[in-house]
Amino acid sequence: PDVAEPEAGPEAEAGPESETGPEPETGPEAEAGPETGPASEAVQPVAAIPAQTPSPVSERLEELVGDGTPEEVELVVSIATSFLQRVPGLVAGLDEALTAQDDDAGHRAAHSLKGAAANLGAVELARICQVIEDLAVEGRHAEALAEREALALAVEDACLEIGRYVSMM
Repeated sequence: PDVAEPEAGPEAEAGPESETGPEPETGPEAEAGPETGPASEAVQPVAAIPAQTPSPVSERLEELVGDGTPEEVELVVSIATSFLQRVPGLVAGLDEALTAQDDDAGHRAAHSLKGAAANLGAVELARICQVIEDLAVEGRHAEALAEREALALAVEDACLEIGRYVSMM
């Protein structure tokens, strides 16, 4: 009888103790097959779920709350609410300045928004504002305008996170 022999290659020559990887598993885990489908979506024990790293916004707001006295909480809520109310105007002013190619106004607007964002831990928003601020100072209007989409996304993310934090207080 003609029986096809497996092709000889590096894996065939290496034998069972090859360095190509571990031996296949045996036992109940191997019989169950790969973890896909509805069974793999089973709820994990709390100990198996990795802890979520707090965001810079959450960390900063917690830092500002300090001991959590009513006065400290009220102050942080007031600062965060002020930020949420002022952001649309700051973004509009920045957009106007960039569109008008007003380097000085663009620099000031980006700088103001950057400072407000940094004070509340919105580091990505502050970083994008720094980029826009630098581009405005250098008179690189087209590049500064090109950052508007990234700015809008960062503003949205920061406002959502700050608003979520305020709503929990």
